[in-house]
Amino acid sequence: MSEKLVDETLEDEPKKKNIILVLLLGIIIGLAFTAINLGVFFDATLLDPYLTDIYKKQGITVTSQAQFAFTAFKAVNTMFFLVSLIVGGVLSDHIRTRFGNRLPIIFSGLIISGLAYGLAPLIIPFSINLPIIGSIAPLYTGIFVYIFIAIGFAFIWAPSYALLSDLFTKDERATVAMLFAFLSSLGTALGIGLSGFSFEVVMYGIGLVFIIIAFILLLFVPKKNPKYIPESGVVEDIKNAPKYLYELTQGSGDNKGDKSVLFMFLVQICWGVASFLLINNFANFTTALNNPNNDPEPPLPLTLGMDGQDAFLFLGVIGILLAGPIIFMIGKIGKTKSAMIGSLVMGFATFLFAQGAFWNFYGFIVIILLAGGAVVLIQTVTIALPADLVPKGKEGMFMGLFVVAFNFLNPVIAGASLLVIDPNNKITGFTNLFLIITIFEFIAVGLLTFVHYEDVVEEEYNSMRRNFFIMKEKINSYKDRIRRRK
Repeated sequence: MSEKLVDETLEDEPKKKNIILVLLLGIIIGLAFTAINLGVFFDATLLDPYLTDIYKKQGITVTSQAQFAFTAFKAVNTMFFLVSLIVGGVLSDHIRTRFGNRLPIIFSGLIISGLAYGLAPLIIPFSINLPIIGSIAPLYTGIFVYIFIAIGFAFIWAPSYALLSDLFTKDERATVAMLFAFLSSLGTALGIGLSGFSFEVVMYGIGLVFIIIAFILLLFVPKKNPKYIPESGVVEDIKNAPKYLYELTQGSGDNKGDKSVLFMFLVQICWGVASFLLINNFANFTTALNNPNNDPEPPLPLTLGMDGQDAFLFLGVIGILLAGPIIFMIGKIGKTKSAMIGSLVMGFATFLFAQGAFWNFYGFIVIILLAGGAVVLIQTVTIALPADLVPKGKEGMFMGLFVVAFNFLNPVIAGASLLVIDPNNKITGFTNLFLIITIFEFIAVGLLTFVHYEDVVEEEYNSMRRNFFIMKEKINSYKDRIRRRK
């Protein structure tokens, strides 16, 4: 019986496509991540000043109020995002529609996000006074908006990543993941670049972008439903998601379990911590090195020859220029070894960043060359490696779990970073943070040595690993029917 089930699901494996089609599909799906980063980085730049302005109109001039509201938005947003990742992923595993199983969830996520952004300038300032809590704007209205943004993002994220397993072969996934990373970076640049425009106008525009992309995906992404029907329920899968991760690593019967999934989960945690620290501190560290005495204006010429934003832009440009060689390398030596190289290079680059000998123009160029390549390599394998590992029938759930692993420590890391950075000696604090990145990257390298799935023969991997849950659920269902007949 199990052999028959495996044969059925192997027929459902994606077929190799023309490279042009791979690129086009990757770009179309990746546009969703352009929209997400556009919103995220525009928020990060202008939301705090916008909230300050709203409070001023209410007669509250203490900036800490706006900062508290901003922090509250992000905290609630993160919480709902992490939970909704599993919900969105599981829903996309279960539903079957004329538009496929993933696309309706992604479409709904884009529409929810678009409406939330588009209506934000109307909802956030809306104010009525209630007993005890007083004015509901902008704290409570903003939380309301960002809850829906979180749900929308999550419904886009996990099912879109699951499409890598559904639509692309193992060899194609690195290319598509690279496109996702590139288009995410494009959204980041746009979000920062639009900071000079009116908050309200840009928010309306971002909302429109989400909705346009939703219909682009609906038109051009293949509408694919798996051939098998899930035996477990949606609520059961959402509730038992961590349990499924454990079960997969333990296996049963002849299947000894897939420890690669567990170690990849731990690697994602390390990469998530390192990525969060790098993104949130790279530009600030650059600024601090250029202006060690925290003068109102940095002394000229700049110590590093560039300011924080220029350095961040240069980092992205280097990543784009190295994209081709990186894809070639992944194709030659595999995703796991490439991931190890990426973590080693990033660990080395951040270690150099913490060394005073490199706090000059030429030293900084060396660091950016190393870090730029490592960033795009890690961003690529962060998506492509899990896409290879997720089990059939629960791709959305497991991709959601991997994204949770990458992000769930962010609030803790943000709080801890504030303790590490001394306002009177920022450079030492930033140095310590970059050494922490080095440690996490080297831990990731160690964990990646236990990710062995690429060493397994393709047929064996597909039959024993990726079909574990489908076989188990079908067999259990068959046993239940036998018991009921008796």
